[in-house]
Amino acid sequence: MQFHLISKPSCQMCDEAKTLLTTKGHTYTEECLDTEAKREAYRVSNPTVRALPQVYQNGVRIGGYAALLKVVA
Repeated sequence: MQFHLISKPSCQMCDEAKTLLTTKGHTYTEECLDTEAKREAYRVSNPTVRALPQVYQNGVRIGGYAALLKVVA
């Protein structure tokens, strides 16, 4: 399984998602929305997303941390 995380700086749930994936032996790529321009661009292209992290599995958005728990637990 390939995972991709959309995260932001100083985000506890983002850090927990990364720890969970690492602990379970999964690798992941990460896109950090570390500027207002990046966050705004993501919001415009994903208007239903309200929180970070957002997790993609094999290119398909599965949701946030709770969804990730269901997939890898």
